[in-house]
Amino acid sequence: MDKAKTYKYVLLMVLGMVVYSAASKVIVTVDPQTIIPVLTKTLKLRCSVTSEPVEIIGRRVVTSSAVSETSTTPADVSHVTSIIITRMHPETRVNVTVATVSSFDPPTAKVDLGKISVTGSTNPTSGNGEKGFLELTWDHPLEDQDGVYICEIYALNALLHPESVTVSTQVKTAAATLTDLVKYISDNDKHIETLQDRVHQLEDQISAQELKEQNHTEGLIQKFQMLNGDIHRLEIITGNLTGQNIQTGNITCSNNAGDITIKFQKKYASVPDVFLAFSSSSSNSYSVTLSKSSVSTDGFQLRCASSSSSISNVISWMAIDN
Repeated sequence: MDKAKTYKYVLLMVLGMVVYSAASKVIVTVDPQTIIPVLTKTLKLRCSVTSEPVEIIGRRVVTSSAVSETSTTPADVSHVTSIIITRMHPETRVNVTVATVSSFDPPTAKVDLGKISVTGSTNPTSGNGEKGFLELTWDHPLEDQDGVYICEIYALNALLHPESVTVSTQVKTAAATLTDLVKYISDNDKHIETLQDRVHQLEDQISAQELKEQNHTEGLIQKFQMLNGDIHRLEIITGNLTGQNIQTGNITCSNNAGDITIKFQKKYASVPDVFLAFSSSSSNSYSVTLSKSSVSTDGFQLRCASSSSSISNVISWMAIDN
């Protein structure tokens, strides 16, 4: 076989190995990259796998390292199986596992316990195209967090072959300068002033609310006192009515009735007031006489007179003690 045919055969073999797949890139972001102990409040490191269309030839393992805040490496990743972040001490070169997440295990911190929080998943995230991520956050990081952080991605590619990607970035520590300290103190003073202003606002709001509630309470007390007075007066009136001796009855008055004597069922302690009311009549020609002297504690007497024998009238009476 001549050389031309050989090259042509090899070219056909290579083209036959080309597989077009929706490949991915691995991104490692650290914020900030340089920490100043005490002054730096948080350190965040995130390793993620996102989709990026590239041409993949066969099966490959891609290893890349970077010290910038964001590092990208193309890779054929279809299914993420695990993400591991390790830290290598810059002097001792000792490598320790910081945190992990896998298809079988939740995101877990392995070191810096009590100081670090971990989130992550190996499942695709809808909306941002991520196929998996692992994120670490330290609260007030110190020199112990200094080192080279390595993100290891283990996955299956489009042909379901194992695939791994390694991306690294470095976190450094620096001593605080005089300018840093001045800025830190100034920022804290501003923060304290903001908090104090907020406290004063809350105190004013509380005072206004307390005054409003106090006025409302005083109004309720005043209304209650007025209502209580009305109830007391009503009790007095009701008691008086209940204690009074009230008697009623009817009298049929005709032309020959003459003097009519009514005896009370219950004797009064003093001479009561007697009231008369005409209930019905068969004529308008009649007269009824009731004098005060004719009323006693035992009863009363009235005179009924008429000019016609056909006159009759029903008189209702009511006696009330004084």
